[in-house]
Amino acid sequence: MTDNEVTGHLKKLAKPEKKVTGAPLEYILEGGWRCLVGRNAKQNDNLTFKIAGREDIWLHARGVAGAHVILKRDGRADNPSAAAMDQAAHIAVKHSTTNGVVPVDWTLAKYVRRMKGGGPGQVVYVREKTLFAEA
Repeated sequence: MTDNEVTGHLKKLAKPEKKVTGAPLEYILEGGWRCLVGRNAKQNDNLTFKIAGREDIWLHARGVAGAHVILKRDGRADNPSAAAMDQAAHIAVKHSTTNGVVPVDWTLAKYVRRMKGGGPGQVVYVREKTLFAEA
Protein backbone atom coordinates (compact mmCIF):
# COMPACT_ATOMS: atom_id res chain seq x y z
CA MET A 1 0.00 0.00 0.00
CA THR A 2 1.21 3.48 -0.79
CA ASP A 3 1.11 6.31 1.73
CA ASN A 4 -1.94 7.80 -0.02
CA GLU A 5 -3.82 4.50 0.18
CA VAL A 6 -2.99 4.14 3.89
CA THR A 7 -4.10 7.71 4.60
CA GLY A 8 -7.33 7.16 2.64
CA HIS A 9 -8.01 3.93 4.52
CA LEU A 10 -7.45 5.61 7.89
CA LYS A 11 -9.81 8.44 6.96
CA LYS A 12 -12.52 5.89 6.21
CA LEU A 13 -12.08 4.33 9.65
CA ALA A 14 -12.20 7.65 11.53
CA LYS A 15 -15.57 8.81 12.79
CA PRO A 16 -17.01 11.70 10.85
CA GLU A 17 -17.19 14.93 12.83
CA LYS A 18 -20.62 15.84 14.11
CA LYS A 19 -21.73 19.19 12.81
CA VAL A 20 -23.84 21.69 14.66
CA THR A 21 -27.08 21.76 12.79
CA GLY A 22 -29.46 24.65 13.01
CA ALA A 23 -29.60 27.57 15.35
CA PRO A 24 -29.82 27.35 19.14
CA LEU A 25 -33.28 26.78 20.58
CA GLU A 26 -35.07 30.03 21.34
CA TYR A 27 -37.69 30.80 23.98
CA ILE A 28 -39.46 34.05 24.80
CA LEU A 29 -39.78 34.48 28.57
CA GLU A 30 -41.91 36.69 30.77
CA GLY A 31 -41.36 40.36 29.99
CA GLY A 32 -40.27 39.57 26.43
CA TRP A 33 -36.79 38.33 27.36
CA ARG A 34 -35.20 36.21 24.64
CA CYS A 35 -33.58 32.99 25.87
CA LEU A 36 -31.17 30.94 23.70
CA VAL A 37 -30.21 27.33 24.46
CA GLY A 38 -27.28 25.31 23.10
CA ARG A 39 -28.02 21.69 22.18
CA ASN A 40 -24.52 20.17 22.21
CA ALA A 41 -20.95 21.05 23.23
CA LYS A 42 -20.03 22.83 20.00
CA GLN A 43 -23.25 24.79 19.95
CA ASN A 44 -22.77 25.70 23.64
CA ASP A 45 -19.31 27.01 22.78
CA ASN A 46 -20.61 29.00 19.81
CA LEU A 47 -23.52 30.38 21.82
CA THR A 48 -21.40 31.43 24.79
CA PHE A 49 -18.43 32.93 22.94
CA LYS A 50 -19.80 34.16 19.60
CA ILE A 51 -23.53 34.85 19.93
CA ALA A 52 -23.73 36.13 23.52
CA GLY A 53 -22.85 39.72 24.24
CA ARG A 54 -20.63 40.53 27.21
CA GLU A 55 -23.56 41.84 29.26
CA ASP A 56 -25.94 38.97 28.44
CA ILE A 57 -26.78 36.58 31.27
CA TRP A 58 -25.31 33.06 31.08
CA LEU A 59 -26.88 30.13 33.00
CA HIS A 60 -25.92 26.47 33.48
CA ALA A 61 -27.02 23.65 35.80
CA ARG A 62 -24.18 23.24 38.31
CA GLY A 63 -22.01 20.13 38.24
CA VAL A 64 -23.75 18.28 35.42
CA ALA A 65 -23.55 18.12 31.65
CA GLY A 66 -26.11 20.30 29.99
CA ALA A 67 -27.01 23.27 27.88
CA HIS A 68 -25.58 26.76 28.12
CA VAL A 69 -28.49 29.17 28.37
CA ILE A 70 -28.19 32.83 27.39
CA LEU A 71 -30.67 35.52 28.38
CA LYS A 72 -30.18 38.16 25.66
CA ARG A 73 -30.29 41.80 26.75
CA ASP A 74 -30.86 43.00 23.16
CA GLY A 75 -30.04 46.58 24.17
CA ARG A 76 -32.30 46.60 27.22
CA ALA A 77 -31.12 48.60 30.23
CA ASP A 78 -33.41 46.81 32.71
CA ASN A 79 -32.71 43.51 34.44
CA PRO A 80 -34.90 40.43 33.99
CA SER A 81 -37.59 39.87 36.58
CA ALA A 82 -37.32 37.08 39.13
CA ALA A 83 -39.96 35.17 37.14
CA ALA A 84 -37.91 35.42 33.91
CA MET A 85 -34.77 34.25 35.76
CA ASP A 86 -36.72 31.31 37.24
CA GLN A 87 -37.98 30.38 33.76
CA ALA A 88 -34.43 30.52 32.35
CA ALA A 89 -33.15 28.38 35.24
CA HIS A 90 -35.91 25.85 34.59
CA ILE A 91 -34.89 25.70 30.93
CA ALA A 92 -31.25 25.10 31.95
CA VAL A 93 -32.31 22.17 34.16
CA LYS A 94 -34.68 20.80 31.52
CA HIS A 95 -31.78 20.67 29.03
CA SER A 96 -29.35 19.01 31.45
CA THR A 97 -28.65 15.42 32.44
CA THR A 98 -30.26 15.55 35.87
CA ASN A 99 -33.62 15.49 37.62
CA GLY A 100 -35.10 16.95 40.77
CA VAL A 101 -34.23 20.29 42.32
CA VAL A 102 -30.92 21.45 40.86
CA PRO A 103 -28.69 24.47 41.57
CA VAL A 104 -28.33 26.66 38.48
CA ASP A 105 -25.43 29.12 38.39
CA TRP A 106 -25.73 32.38 36.51
CA THR A 107 -23.34 35.20 35.73
CA LEU A 108 -22.68 37.72 32.99
CA ALA A 109 -21.23 36.19 29.82
CA LYS A 110 -18.11 38.33 30.21
CA TYR A 111 -17.20 36.28 33.31
CA VAL A 112 -17.28 32.94 31.45
CA ARG A 113 -13.98 31.61 30.05
CA ARG A 114 -12.96 28.49 28.17
CA MET A 115 -11.42 25.84 30.40
CA LYS A 116 -7.69 25.53 29.77
CA GLY A 117 -7.14 22.25 27.95
CA GLY A 118 -10.89 21.57 27.88
CA GLY A 119 -13.00 20.64 24.90
CA PRO A 120 -15.73 22.67 23.25
CA GLY A 121 -18.30 23.98 25.69
CA GLN A 122 -16.16 23.32 28.78
CA VAL A 123 -15.95 26.53 30.77
CA VAL A 124 -15.03 28.10 34.07
CA TYR A 125 -16.82 31.13 35.43
CA VAL A 126 -16.63 33.63 38.28
CA ARG A 127 -18.95 36.08 40.06
CA GLU A 128 -21.80 33.58 39.85
CA LYS A 129 -25.03 33.57 41.79
CA THR A 130 -27.20 30.49 42.25
CA LEU A 131 -30.88 29.78 41.73
CA PHE A 132 -32.64 26.48 42.36
CA ALA A 133 -34.95 25.02 39.74
CA GLU A 134 -36.83 21.78 39.31
CA ALA A 135 -36.71 19.64 36.20
